[in-house]
Amino acid sequence: MLKDRLKLLFRVIGGTTRSVAEYAGITYSNIGKITNGSRIPKKKLSSTTPKLLKGIYDFSAANDKLDALCKTIACDPSLDENNIKKVLLDWLYEDTPQPESSDVVFHERLSEIQTIVGIGSVELARLSGLSVDTMKKISSSRAPSRNSKVLNNLSEVLLKLAEEKGVTDEVCAVMGITSNELSKMNPVPVFIDWLKGRTSANENYLISQFVNSFIDPIIIPRNLPEFEDVASEDILNDDNESYIGISGLQRAVIRFLGNAANKRTPELVLYSDQSMEWMQVSYTPKWLTLMRECLIKGVRIKIVHNLDRQPEEILFALKSWMPMYMTGLVESYYCTDTSGTRFSHSVFIGGDDCIEGFCTVGMEKDCIYHYTTDSKKTEHIKAYYNKMLSRAYPLITSENGLPVIRGNYKEYDCGKIKIHISTGNAVISKLTAPQMTFRFKHPYLLKIFSQYAQTFVRNDDC
Repeated sequence: MLKDRLKLLFRVIGGTTRSVAEYAGITYSNIGKITNGSRIPKKKLSSTTPKLLKGIYDFSAANDKLDALCKTIACDPSLDENNIKKVLLDWLYEDTPQPESSDVVFHERLSEIQTIVGIGSVELARLSGLSVDTMKKISSSRAPSRNSKVLNNLSEVLLKLAEEKGVTDEVCAVMGITSNELSKMNPVPVFIDWLKGRTSANENYLISQFVNSFIDPIIIPRNLPEFEDVASEDILNDDNESYIGISGLQRAVIRFLGNAANKRTPELVLYSDQSMEWMQVSYTPKWLTLMRECLIKGVRIKIVHNLDRQPEEILFALKSWMPMYMTGLVESYYCTDTSGTRFSHSVFIGGDDCIEGFCTVGMEKDCIYHYTTDSKKTEHIKAYYNKMLSRAYPLITSENGLPVIRGNYKEYDCGKIKIHISTGNAVISKLTAPQMTFRFKHPYLLKIFSQYAQTFVRNDDC
C-alpha cells in the first residue's frame, strides 16, 4: 500500500513527514494523512502527487541518499530526475488500488439503496419534489453537493421508505452499521456522508461516541473489579526481569500500574506503537481499574499517542482516554514522525520501574518485555523517551471554563457542546457542568470534528 511504501522510503532516506514536506512545498500534515492511510491521492490527477515526488527526490539528492532511493525502488541511478520520478511513482502505487471518483461511488450507492427499498427513479423524483430530468442527471452524471437541498430531500425520502417497508436493517448493513447505531445519530447527515463516500458509517458512529465522551464522561468508571483483586500481592511482588507474549505484557502492566498507585509515583510516561491486541475485552476492565487507582492517588500521566493506526482504532483509543483527560492529570502528545512497519516498541516508565518491549511487527505474541527497577537503566531508557517527546506536539489540551473565541472561526451549536473550527484549530466547549474547553490541532481530529459539526446548523462566523 502507498502508506507502507512511503514509510519504508522515509526510513531509507532518513526523512520525516516534516522534512520531506519542506522540500515538497506542502504542509507536513498533508503528507501525514497519506502515511497514516487517511488519504490516498490519485496517481495522475492529484496536484499533491508531483509535489510528493519532488519532495522525496529533492530531499534524497540534498542528503546524498539518491543511490539508496534508487536501490529501494529498483531504478537505475544513472537516469535523469524525471525518469527516476516516473519509476518512483509506479513503485509507490504498485499495489495501491485507485479510489473511484466520488460521483461513481454516489451513483452506485444510490442505485443499491433504490433496489433495497424497491423504488424507481421516476417515483423517487416525485416523492422528493424533483423533476424527472433532474433525477436523471443525479442518477447518471454529476452527484449533488453534500449540503444541497436536493440531496437532503432524497436522503430523507429513502430513509423514510426504508423504515416504512421494514428494510432499515438491510440499508444499514450495506452502510456497514447497525440500525441501533444509526438510531443514536442524526441519520440524514450520516446517510449523506455514506452516499458521497466521504467516510464510513461506522466511523461516523465512532465519532458520535467520541463526542459523547465529552458530554457525559465517566471520570471514575463503574462496575469495575476491585483494585486488590486485579493487583494481587503475588503480581505486585514479582521479581521477574522478563515477560513473554501478550499475557506476559498484561501481567507486567498490572505490576507496573499497581505499584505506581501504591507508591503514589509522581508521574508515568507511556508510549506504544504495537498492535492493540493486548488490550483485549477481558483485560480492559482490569486496566481501567489500575488507571482509576493511579488517578485517585494523584499520579500524573504523560502519554505519546501513536496515531499511525486505522481511524476506528484511533477513535476507540481516544474515547477510552477522554474521561481521564477530564481529571487534569493527563498530558497527551503525538509525533509527526511515522512509526515503523518492521518493528514495534512499547515503553512504560514510572519512578524506577520500566517496561520495555521491542519486536518485529506481527511477533508481539512472542515478544520479550523487559522489566527493570534499576534506576540507572530506567534513566537511560527515559532519555530515549524524552528525545522522542522533544519532537512531539500536544494532542489534546484542556482547561476549566468556557473559552474566549477570537479570530476567524466557524461556530456550530451541537446541543450540549459547541464546536469552533478554523484553519488548523478546533475548540470544543462543554456547556454542561463542569464546563470545560478542549483544543485540538491534529489534522485527523480536525477532520472528524468538522464532519461531526457539519451535521448541525452553523451559526454566523465568530
